[in-house]
Amino acid sequence: MILLLSKARVKFARLLWRAALGPIAGRMPKNCVYSVEEREGDKEVKRHVHRVQRIRDAEIVRWNHPPEFPAWVRREFCFPAMNLIELDDVIVAPASGAVWSPGGHVFMESIGSLNKALTFGKVMPEMMLKPRRHSSVTDTRDTVVIPCPPASYFHWMFEVMPSLIHASKRFPNALLLLYPDRPDYVSQSLLLWLGEAQYARRVIESEVPLQVGRAAFLTMPSASGFVRPSDALMIRDLFLGTLQGGAGASPGRKIFISRRGSKARTISDIDQLEDEHARQDFKILRLEELPWRDQVLAFSTATHVAGLHGAGFSNIIFSPQNCHIQEIFPQGYTNDCYARLASGLGLGYIGTHPN
Repeated sequence: MILLLSKARVKFARLLWRAALGPIAGRMPKNCVYSVEEREGDKEVKRHVHRVQRIRDAEIVRWNHPPEFPAWVRREFCFPAMNLIELDDVIVAPASGAVWSPGGHVFMESIGSLNKALTFGKVMPEMMLKPRRHSSVTDTRDTVVIPCPPASYFHWMFEVMPSLIHASKRFPNALLLLYPDRPDYVSQSLLLWLGEAQYARRVIESEVPLQVGRAAFLTMPSASGFVRPSDALMIRDLFLGTLQGGAGASPGRKIFISRRGSKARTISDIDQLEDEHARQDFKILRLEELPWRDQVLAFSTATHVAGLHGAGFSNIIFSPQNCHIQEIFPQGYTNDCYARLASGLGLGYIGTHPN
């Protein structure tokens, strides 16, 4: 009897869930397509699949960390295969990058995982909005649209950017769908990569999901924090090559990434920590106040990079191999994503807690 009551409560909650969130978000996870390849036998899925192209096979990457590194610094990871997926007559969300069919099938490979879809704030609210039609992309399959969601900085650099670069190699004239309210680093990095002419021609904006004749995207990673070393090197070479010969920062600079004023992952004596590094000739940088191009140039000549754990350490991909990285964690907190990134780039790394 108790179990029957519990089942009834679950059923009632699902009805409320669907009524509140609508026919797309409200049906998740039942309507999720976790793998386009596995579901191509489903007629309702197959009618939207134009092509699935393998870009990279699955691979096991091992990081050669020093033996004294603690056990929480992971030393290997199996990256899943990466596909370029082309879909016809679908809806593309500009803020989250989610793609779904008009019939309600949500293609999870455009998001990464069900966890991201249910917990990241942009995905489900967009599914509740009425899609917009646009004659230049809705009624034709000649124009490919690539979602370009404005993710937080680490995820932008190591999840969205690799996807855009790989997809653009296959579709050099594809349109990039952006959300109008986006961080400066999104627009500035795209402008540096594409150049002014291509940026003006290829970037389109929409505040609501857009119904398109053809969309293309790479399989987004289901596990955040793991960066293929080859992707990091690809981004590094692309942007450093673009800036080669330009006016840069002073060579040999030591950088301390400031988190003064930040409420997340900080420490009580951050001012003292910054002052100590300033006395050791570190340049204190507030990255949010610097144009993205200047950030790349600053890290490209750095001999030392230090600071509290945060997204600013993503920029170490632009640092030379003789650069030394010191990542400082608040007490009780650890994260090994930048240890792996540094190791994959051949950079010296040490993770510490403040005394």
